Amino acid sequence: MDPSSPTVIDALVESIEAAATHNPNDAVKPAAILWPDPDSQWQPLLPRLRDLMPHLLTLGDHAPESRTGPAIWLRCVIDRTIALPALPGDAIPDDAIPVVYLPGVDRRELA
Repeated sequence: MDPSSPTVIDALVESIEAAATHNPNDAVKPAAILWPDPDSQWQPLLPRLRDLMPHLLTLGDHAPESRTGPAIWLRCVIDRTIALPALPGDAIPDDAIPVVYLPGVDRRELA
């Protein structure tokens, strides 16, 4: 296998990041990218994805050290009205659009 070829994780991160692209002359920057996963199939990859994407948040029980919390906490982090706890790389970069992983949530529930 060619070590320079992209991995599944690389392709996934690239796809998620592509969802955040917008034309600033045509559209307002999105506040967040919602990633519904009704069967929680991607959940085992979250630790690795968090290393690659400091702006990845997860809906769930309040555990700020893993960037996980209930909807109101996520909203405050996205709005940057509260900071994440002091961890290495604790801040969401100012230029990053937060990605909110929604395990157990179907996209039809968001409509």
